[in-house]
Amino acid sequence: MIFRIFLFLLLTCLVLLEQVYEDDDCDSVDLRLANFLFITESNKTMTISWRLINQTDCPVAFHLTVVDTELGVVEDVILDDNSTSLASFSPCTEHHLTLRAISKDVEGPNVTAAIWILDRGKYLKHIVMEAPILKTLEVKATSINMTWTLEGNANRCLLKTFHVQGPYVNVTVPLQDLEDKAVVSVQLQSLKPNSMYYFNVTVENSGGVSPATQMAVQTPELSDNRLLW
Repeated sequence: MIFRIFLFLLLTCLVLLEQVYEDDDCDSVDLRLANFLFITESNKTMTISWRLINQTDCPVAFHLTVVDTELGVVEDVILDDNSTSLASFSPCTEHHLTLRAISKDVEGPNVTAAIWILDRGKYLKHIVMEAPILKTLEVKATSINMTWTLEGNANRCLLKTFHVQGPYVNVTVPLQDLEDKAVVSVQLQSLKPNSMYYFNVTVENSGGVSPATQMAVQTPELSDNRLLW
């Protein structure tokens, strides 16, 4: 019985000593990071991964900050894994990434990088806008007033023009001086009452012309003006 108690106490001491030594090792863990590895998943999503220069079995977390040069901090997260997927990148805009490893109360040195979404890893990638989305629609006998929603800050490649084109409609709105990059107003005038109009709506930026949003609108009689949307 005494031998069993002695053996139990001995094993307990060994376990405690092992934990102490492990804690001491983790207090001096090397938290230096190797550089980022970037993989572009899509036009606006990027996967980044990293590793410690010297691998360790100690618990390590990672503090990642992403700064948009125009909007400020867009990501500020603590991660357990050594990779993550970021969907907060805007084309044609510079972003700054800062990453450091953390173990207990100890923080490692920062690793930083300036990121642009590039085409084939060499050139700035200009990405077309998504199709415009109708926001408001006011239909009168001889005119149609519309506002459209664009991507805004989600795509900051240079805006050029907004097009409304159809068999009897052809309107182009310059966008270079647009204050609110997310909303465009357009008016179709000199229309015929009680007539159906078909047209495609697109937006052009430095990446090209967006997919079209198709519209079909019936103008009312002269005495019947309508707010449809």
